[in-house]
Amino acid sequence: MKRLYEIDHPYYGPEGYTEDLESFAELREVVEASDEDMSFVYRWDWFDYSRPQHDSLFVEGEDRSKQELRLFMVQPRKSQFWIVTCPVTHGQHDEVLTWLRGPRVLGALRKLWEPLLDGEPS
Repeated sequence: MKRLYEIDHPYYGPEGYTEDLESFAELREVVEASDEDMSFVYRWDWFDYSRPQHDSLFVEGEDRSKQELRLFMVQPRKSQFWIVTCPVTHGQHDEVLTWLRGPRVLGALRKLWEPLLDGEPS
């Protein structure tokens, strides 16, 4: 399995209200405190600016050491998008992966799609 920072999702998430947070712990706290029925995390991007897919964003010699996690949330009742970001490092990979697979993110999506996940496809 690829590491989260090795995945280059096609296209990019939409613009919306962006909240820049100081740490992954703070991001987790903010997302966990939001109502999971009103704020669905539907996409994540881990930007490791040293990776080749980001070459076009930098000029020669520019600092490319930054890494950033972005979570894209849809708020259906408000008809808006909410993006939360924080700095991350490769050393946090397992912590971030475990949380994304946990009840607040993947668990909430499974709950929403549960009727389609149970049983055999027709």
